[in-house]
Amino acid sequence: MNAGFDLTGQKMLVLGADGGIGRATAHALAAQGARLVLADRAAPRELAESLGDSGTETTATACDLRSRAAVEAGGKQA
Repeated sequence: MNAGFDLTGQKMLVLGADGGIGRATAHALAAQGARLVLADRAAPRELAESLGDSGTETTATACDLRSRAAVEAGGKQA
Protein backbone atom coordinates (compact mmCIF):
# COMPACT_ATOMS: atom_id res chain seq x y z
CA MET A 1 0.00 0.00 0.00
CA ASN A 2 0.98 3.59 -0.52
CA ALA A 3 2.81 4.86 2.57
CA GLY A 4 1.13 8.25 2.15
CA PHE A 5 -2.35 6.76 2.47
CA ASP A 6 -3.22 7.29 6.16
CA LEU A 7 -6.60 6.19 7.53
CA THR A 8 -5.65 6.46 11.19
CA GLY A 9 -8.79 6.77 13.29
CA GLN A 10 -11.19 6.59 10.33
CA LYS A 11 -14.00 4.06 10.72
CA MET A 12 -14.55 1.79 7.71
CA LEU A 13 -17.32 -0.71 7.02
CA VAL A 14 -16.13 -3.82 5.15
CA LEU A 15 -18.98 -5.84 3.62
CA GLY A 16 -18.26 -9.47 2.76
CA ALA A 17 -15.36 -9.39 5.22
CA ASP A 18 -15.15 -13.16 5.58
CA GLY A 19 -14.56 -13.72 1.84
CA GLY A 20 -11.31 -13.40 -0.09
CA ILE A 21 -11.64 -9.82 -1.35
CA GLY A 22 -13.30 -8.59 1.84
CA ARG A 23 -10.65 -10.20 4.04
CA ALA A 24 -7.86 -8.70 1.92
CA THR A 25 -9.56 -5.31 2.06
CA ALA A 26 -9.85 -5.53 5.85
CA HIS A 27 -6.15 -6.33 6.18
CA ALA A 28 -5.19 -3.47 3.84
CA LEU A 29 -7.35 -0.95 5.70
CA ALA A 30 -6.03 -2.17 9.06
CA ALA A 31 -2.47 -1.70 7.82
CA GLN A 32 -3.33 1.95 7.15
CA GLY A 33 -4.68 2.50 10.68
CA ALA A 34 -8.44 2.33 10.06
CA ARG A 35 -10.94 1.24 12.70
CA LEU A 36 -13.07 -1.53 11.18
CA VAL A 37 -16.63 -2.76 11.27
CA LEU A 38 -16.48 -6.19 9.64
CA ALA A 39 -19.74 -7.50 8.23
CA ASP A 40 -20.77 -10.75 6.57
CA ARG A 41 -23.76 -13.09 6.66
CA ALA A 42 -22.21 -14.68 9.74
CA ALA A 43 -20.24 -12.26 11.90
CA PRO A 44 -16.53 -12.65 11.01
CA ARG A 45 -15.36 -12.96 14.61
CA GLU A 46 -12.10 -14.83 13.87
CA LEU A 47 -10.96 -12.09 11.51
CA ALA A 48 -11.94 -9.42 14.04
CA GLU A 49 -9.98 -11.21 16.77
CA SER A 50 -6.95 -11.66 14.53
CA LEU A 51 -6.88 -8.00 13.53
CA GLY A 52 -7.65 -6.94 17.09
CA ASP A 53 -4.67 -8.95 18.37
CA SER A 54 -2.46 -6.86 16.08
CA GLY A 55 -3.83 -3.60 17.46
CA THR A 56 -6.70 -2.76 15.10
CA GLU A 57 -9.98 -1.63 16.66
CA THR A 58 -12.59 -3.97 15.18
CA THR A 59 -16.24 -4.88 15.50
CA ALA A 60 -17.74 -7.98 13.85
CA THR A 61 -21.39 -8.02 12.88
CA ALA A 62 -23.74 -10.27 10.95
CA CYS A 63 -25.31 -8.50 8.00
CA ASP A 64 -27.18 -10.20 5.18
CA LEU A 65 -27.41 -7.75 2.29
CA ARG A 66 -30.59 -9.48 1.09
CA SER A 67 -32.39 -8.16 4.19
CA ARG A 68 -33.15 -4.45 4.46
CA ALA A 69 -33.56 -4.70 8.24
CA ALA A 70 -30.16 -6.38 8.59
CA VAL A 71 -28.49 -3.70 6.45
CA GLU A 72 -30.07 -0.91 8.51
CA ALA A 73 -28.98 -2.58 11.76
CA GLY A 74 -25.44 -3.06 10.42
CA GLY A 75 -25.30 0.56 9.32
CA LYS A 76 -26.16 1.70 12.84
CA GLN A 77 -23.17 -0.25 14.20
CA ALA A 78 -20.89 1.47 11.72
